[in-house]
Amino acid sequence: MSRRAVRYVTAVALAALGGVSLTIAPEAARMRAGVTDADCRGTGQTVTLPPALRRARRPFFRLTAVARRLEGPVYVASTPSEPRRIYVLEKGGRIRIVDRGRVLARPFLDLRASVRSRGEEGLLSLAFHPRYRDNRRLFVAFNDRSGDVNLVEYRTDGSRVVPATARRILLVDKLGGVTWHNGGQLQFGRDGKLYFSTGDSAHTPLSVGRVTDSENHAQDLRTPFGKLLRIDVEASSPAIETVAYGLRNPWRFSLDAVSGALYIGDVGFHLWEEVNVVADPTVGLYNFGWSACEGDRAFIDLDAQPGDRAPRSFLGPGTVLPPLIQYAHPRGGYCNARGTVIGGYVYRGRRIARLRGRYVFGDFCTGEIWSVSAASIRAGGIRLEHRSVGRLSSFGVGAGGELYATTLGGSVFRLDPAR
Repeated sequence: MSRRAVRYVTAVALAALGGVSLTIAPEAARMRAGVTDADCRGTGQTVTLPPALRRARRPFFRLTAVARRLEGPVYVASTPSEPRRIYVLEKGGRIRIVDRGRVLARPFLDLRASVRSRGEEGLLSLAFHPRYRDNRRLFVAFNDRSGDVNLVEYRTDGSRVVPATARRILLVDKLGGVTWHNGGQLQFGRDGKLYFSTGDSAHTPLSVGRVTDSENHAQDLRTPFGKLLRIDVEASSPAIETVAYGLRNPWRFSLDAVSGALYIGDVGFHLWEEVNVVADPTVGLYNFGWSACEGDRAFIDLDAQPGDRAPRSFLGPGTVLPPLIQYAHPRGGYCNARGTVIGGYVYRGRRIARLRGRYVFGDFCTGEIWSVSAASIRAGGIRLEHRSVGRLSSFGVGAGGELYATTLGGSVFRLDPAR
């Protein structure tokens, strides 16, 4: 694998170099110390999901198992050139092919010898090139044996990945001992660029006093942590542009196939899980607040000593956006109730008419799955469609726009019309 150094260049630096044109509102392009609740809320309006939401009497969809007994499935990917196949990522390092409902014995790619899967580590995401039918290129994100996050390009022979074609695009050198908050989602946008999320490189939530991004990496545009990056993979030496920052663990995000809007499920800490939305991520630079904000409130480190609980600061320019959706989780034990948002997709398939144009997302701990109209999220109307699917790990999209859900217990489900 090529270990050629890649450039990690912030959006601001790229603009100075003439590499990209950005529109940043002058009134927003400033640093702010001692952030308050008002700063975190900005001019936006956040919808707060009720602590208890009754399941919809007539759900818009049901879940149909299409694969079981997989080893920790964490993502589903597809390519339009293969409408009857989905590709399922197993946390330990294999990409499995599900063809017409049958799991093929031979993996599409087996990286188990190269992947470390402690904590939240492992095989993270897969994105096929928009012209995969012609160029056979695809991109994979994973934690290597040292725990660092790798973004690697491969080519296939039409049926399997050819390992010898590996070309590293980006290496995120994580902090020593960190196994949590990797981000790792990959998706191509309508602009032809590859979008990639990174976590804030915090320590395990069991390491009290070390989990709050103490160095404020997510706010620091000089680091790759807590960011949404955009990469021109057609360039011989791709530059890395920062689209958004101030993220804690953007495990799953999506770019709507119709509107191009960006939806990020960002995993919270003390109090709030959040969904962040940008109507057009190709223009501007966006700050989602962490670790100066959690949800639409100023972040106060409740694990720190009282004298060390000073408000944090915004460290860079760009438009500060509060979450569009947030929901609370209780303190005093992980996964006793809601606890980890799983970002999803706006449904653009054909089989579920009532779900079309609705954003589908869920929670890992409870297995709840919700939907809300993408056109009127601020008007509320969030529906609980499914009460508990198990340890919900991800959503994915099939070649025809149909949605899938995965659980760490080994199952892959397709969202089908309700009976």
